[in-house]
Amino acid sequence: MSRTRIYANDTERQRAWRERLKAQAAGRAVTLPVPPKGRRPPSRPVRLAAALAVVQQLQGEYECWLEALPDSLAESRLAERLTETIEQFQAACELLQDIELPKGFGRD
Repeated sequence: MSRTRIYANDTERQRAWRERLKAQAAGRAVTLPVPPKGRRPPSRPVRLAAALAVVQQLQGEYECWLEALPDSLAESRLAERLTETIEQFQAACELLQDIELPKGFGRD
């Protein structure tokens, strides 16, 4: 587990260290800085919805790529691979949409 960064860079850390040494030499109370509180990660349903949105966006990009292919490449290996990729993205979207997350804490 990594520690939370208190200082933005080494210069700030060194400056704080020197100030603490001066405070100790002067007999003042030394207080350490409080690390910033981290934000909570998004909930699992929100992250699942974000994953679904990313997959749908990728699928749309590949569909645009396939539509923009010139006629000379319409029957090429590239067009076949793009079609396969779009179908796989569609399957992934369907799988993500079918997931029913547990509500937890006895609310199932």
